[in-house]
Amino acid sequence: MEILNFKRPELGSMKWQEYQDAVGKLYDRVKEMGEVKRNFMIPDKETGSNRQVDAWWQMRVGGHQFNTLIDAKMRSEPLDVKDVEEVIALANAVNADKAIIVTNSGINAFAAKKAELNRLDIRIFSIEDALDLIVPDKWLMCYDCNNECVVMDWDGVLYREDLELFFYWQAGRCRECRDLYIYCPECGGRKILEDSDPWECGCGHRWKTNKEQLFIKFNDKRKYLRIDKSTKVSAAFINWLLRLPHEHWHQDIVGQLYRIGTDTGGRYDFIITGN
Repeated sequence: MEILNFKRPELGSMKWQEYQDAVGKLYDRVKEMGEVKRNFMIPDKETGSNRQVDAWWQMRVGGHQFNTLIDAKMRSEPLDVKDVEEVIALANAVNADKAIIVTNSGINAFAAKKAELNRLDIRIFSIEDALDLIVPDKWLMCYDCNNECVVMDWDGVLYREDLELFFYWQAGRCRECRDLYIYCPECGGRKILEDSDPWECGCGHRWKTNKEQLFIKFNDKRKYLRIDKSTKVSAAFINWLLRLPHEHWHQDIVGQLYRIGTDTGGRYDFIITGN
């Protein structure tokens, strides 16, 4: 099915906690310039009570420590003066030398002037960029919503003990309508599932979902196994699993200990060699 009039993810596709996490990861990239602490608690300089900050960047400059407060604000409208004043007050309370607001929405003229006069920097970090940072290359189009709001973050792998084979799948929920998208690479089967709506793929495996859970009943088993919390694996691991040449999987997976769940509910430990 081809869908035209393609749209990028909208604000409702991301939770504010995820945006805050993405901002933290954004500033993790400057660790060579100092230490970045995320979701950090700092005592109020006057009351001594702990104040939560989204990110706290500590740098050593000329033998002195320089502290920067980073505050994430995901909004549907441009920031106003109140938003800026809140960050200024927090920065003062925790003795920050500098404050930065990271937002997706921009800022109105009055708030921008307030920020400028108080040496507070504004950085625009779009929802799209934030999503790419926390779930890169995971977004698919939802056929019901006609929007790119399906996050394929339920991928996983299990080890089938009797067959001595790995089994992996790709799955994820739409953030809007909550439909579950499943792909079984073993048979090539694809399905969109609603809660309590079981599906049998071409392998004979039966899949079902219930709220935030995913289950599978393998064709040689009698009971469903919950798999939404199964081991997440990298693209490099999948390329190794598919027996692709070495140039398709990275050497950093060699020598690592992997602990994979099994189809009986147990664990299987192994190490990938370079052979």
